Amino acid sequence: MAKLKISINSIFEGQTPSYAFGAPGQFQTSIGVDPDMPLTDDTTDLKTGGAIRPVNYTAFSSTNVTSHPVAVITTPKNTNVYTVLANGKLISYNSSLASETLIGTVSGGVASHAVYYNNYIYITTPTNVSRYGPLDGTPALVDSVWTGATLGSLTALTNTTYPTTLLSVSYPNHFMTTHVDGCAYILDYANGKGMVHKISTKKVTAEGDTNGTTIASAYNILDLPFNYMPMSISSFGNDLVLAASFTTNSTVIQGKAALFFFNPADTTPSFYRTVNLPDAVCTGLKYINGTLYGLSGDLAGGYRLWRYIGGDTVEMLKIIESGNPPLPQTVEAIGNRIVWAADTTFPITTSGIYGYGSKSDLFPRGLHHCAVTTF
Repeated sequence: MAKLKISINSIFEGQTPSYAFGAPGQFQTSIGVDPDMPLTDDTTDLKTGGAIRPVNYTAFSSTNVTSHPVAVITTPKNTNVYTVLANGKLISYNSSLASETLIGTVSGGVASHAVYYNNYIYITTPTNVSRYGPLDGTPALVDSVWTGATLGSLTALTNTTYPTTLLSVSYPNHFMTTHVDGCAYILDYANGKGMVHKISTKKVTAEGDTNGTTIASAYNILDLPFNYMPMSISSFGNDLVLAASFTTNSTVIQGKAALFFFNPADTTPSFYRTVNLPDAVCTGLKYINGTLYGLSGDLAGGYRLWRYIGGDTVEMLKIIESGNPPLPQTVEAIGNRIVWAADTTFPITTSGIYGYGSKSDLFPRGLHHCAVTTF
């Protein structure tokens, strides 16, 4: 009897783009398998394993986690891990992800997103901004610093209803980022126009405690053409790029998403380039090692990973047809690897983490579902 020999030489090439066709070394699908992980769980084993290694994660939170996180933050001021929940809670953990501590809850009990900036954790709420700090002193959670005197008594943010994704979780209507110019930026949408606001602080008593004077915090430093709803923003060298979408409905494609590039150092910033995308929404941007990556797709499900290659062109890298476009705050980088949290419905319905490439970038750049929740 003839014997059939099946040889698996590598899985670094990752998942195939179709059901029945793929390049050599690719496979149809996987759940929670990461060749970038070490072969063992030994704390001294740090080398990439390159094997079919199952990976899963478990919850470390306790009773204070009563809603989904909108941000997980580390800072250069201490070794704590801070988590902001959608119901406005700010929670801290130690470096071992233990000692869960409820620091406080923002006014109104709703948070959209949060970032670390200049010795403080800034939290966007439906119409305002709260902050916690100074982290190198005696920190306190203070509300309404955006409309209050702290940042210059600026115009309130607008609580626009954004599209929802899996489990009725909304995409954040006030996503934030920090930039190499020493400022933080907030997205907003009001009266049919997308906007970008700026936070700029300086040191008087503590680092970052006072509104900037040379460059002050400002409302609406950039607005978009009508009906473009901004969903994500990222650095692009010294410039910034934001992704905005016409479509807010999961049934009808109302228009295609676009990228808007601008220089925040301009006296009156205006976008100098618009790049139209092939998908209805773009929910994630990440700038890694000189390359801008994006995740765009359809609110009804299915999305793509691409990279911007210049001019008016993005190059498609991978397609994920099972699941929803990820939330912008879940897109991160580990070395040269881009990772994001997402749901999937094939071959099972679960949540987990996707990864593209390897942290060293010395292996083929495959797409892997590299971690899964405990069943």
